[in-house]
Amino acid sequence: MRLLASQPMTLPVFLAELELVVLLREEKIPEIHLDDGLPTPDRHLLLGLVQSACVAVEEHDSESVVFVERCAFRLSGSGERRELASGLVIAKSVDGGFGVVAAGDYRVARSVARQAVRWFTGRLRLDVP
Repeated sequence: MRLLASQPMTLPVFLAELELVVLLREEKIPEIHLDDGLPTPDRHLLLGLVQSACVAVEEHDSESVVFVERCAFRLSGSGERRELASGLVIAKSVDGGFGVVAAGDYRVARSVARQAVRWFTGRLRLDVP
């Protein structure tokens, strides 16, 4: 699966084959997109990815995050293409790479990342391994 964007993506993870893409938008349920044939990711893995994305966005980590004004996204894989709404996109590549595209204002991206951490934390019982 590949993430195609209307703006060039400078992070190496977006040039690689992706196995997981998470789309986060304001006041919407996160969308999780997987490469065909992969099992549903563990909730703990998703929480860890979202926490990592939140820290990367807050710290303006140039090795993990690309900030763009406006961007249209498309997922391409298995002969089909899906349009994605603009928002905060977290991607994990097949080789374990990690990257985030934050479309829009920095403050909105930070707020969306924080909301996602609360959403995924609320879906876990942290006392259960």
